[in-house]
Amino acid sequence: MAWRVTADVLRFDEAIAWFRARLPITDDELDKLTASSRQRAWTIAGVAQLSVVQQVWDSMGKALERGTSFADWKKGALGPIVQAWGSPDSPRVETTFRNGVQSALNRGRYQQMTAPAVKRFRPFWMYDAILDSRTTPICRELDGIVLDQEDHFWDTHIPPLHHRCRAGVRSLRRAEAEKRGIRTRAPHVAAAHGFGLAPTQGEWKPSPAEYAPELWKQHQKNAARKPPAALKEGVHFAKLEQGDLKGPELEQVLLAARKARLVEFLARKPLSELGFARQLGNTSDLGQYWATSRKLGVRTGRRADNFGQEFAPGVMWSISKTASSRIDAIRRTFVHELGHHLHFTAGSDADKVVRNAFQDPNSKPLTRYGGTVHYEYFAESFAAWVFHRGDLRRHDPVGYRMVREVLALQGVEP
Repeated sequence: MAWRVTADVLRFDEAIAWFRARLPITDDELDKLTASSRQRAWTIAGVAQLSVVQQVWDSMGKALERGTSFADWKKGALGPIVQAWGSPDSPRVETTFRNGVQSALNRGRYQQMTAPAVKRFRPFWMYDAILDSRTTPICRELDGIVLDQEDHFWDTHIPPLHHRCRAGVRSLRRAEAEKRGIRTRAPHVAAAHGFGLAPTQGEWKPSPAEYAPELWKQHQKNAARKPPAALKEGVHFAKLEQGDLKGPELEQVLLAARKARLVEFLARKPLSELGFARQLGNTSDLGQYWATSRKLGVRTGRRADNFGQEFAPGVMWSISKTASSRIDAIRRTFVHELGHHLHFTAGSDADKVVRNAFQDPNSKPLTRYGGTVHYEYFAESFAAWVFHRGDLRRHDPVGYRMVREVLALQGVEP
């Protein structure tokens, strides 16, 4: 899947965490750093005021967290900030946004793809460019290149490879990689100056001795920021059954509710019970939700064919089966079942919205499971809203609007 360059394509914690770990600095300070060390810094070319750099960095971080498009970011977040650049319509404004967002998305994806379980299951990577009239010679020549994930090519060719680069990297299973053709030698195509280094090639921890006091003070303030609260027993659910999930695994799954922006909603409308188990009774269901009792269950026992499938809008069975790992699949099922909770606690008005959308002749369920019945249509669309929002909006505008309407009825910020 090629990534479109807008902040709402993939809203995930790894991308946001990578961006928030940058140290906003001025051009003068950037010049003091080595090329690899610059990966831990963030600046705006031609802007000498630290306050402006900090404000723009803050607004872009919020855009990543909220899934804000470039047009809305420029219109609603910047205001007088862009006057430092001369005009809000300056090409530099869009370049700054697109470079920052694409860097965060690709580096967040890099973190996911280098997780041990994912590396074992999908050991090959493919450079995936968008081919159109705006594609640069760099990306056009690299598009479709498949190499072993351990190839040193990836040390210097993680997108963006140039300004406004729209490319991404996909992880592949061996069978798929062999079908596409695995290269044994990387092409000699260089990234533009200052682009392409993998996150592991630029690990750097700033030292207070190297920076002006005001810079270091701001860095400490940024580092001290706490993410929104996750779910807690007694607040968001009355009872928890952890099953065979280990502590860090459970935490990772529960954080999906924050990703879905349902933490405050669940405090208002908590679950009676949240349970994880290798098997849900005698059924083969991956998840279950009981509307009358507000009980939610997720199966943790996942075979290899329960995840890692190709993302193919309108063809794939479910959002959870396109997950990159077992835990990711559990997270996606959890969000799917939270979609049922969101739907059934909103009353008849929400159910009418869902039924009308499902019956709309223009609706195109993103997954085959979403096309089975109206309430699964909503749950699958909501899971897509959280994990593949850009694809949902492009493939099924009806489902996209449906999710927005139900979120509004529940008082959840879209």
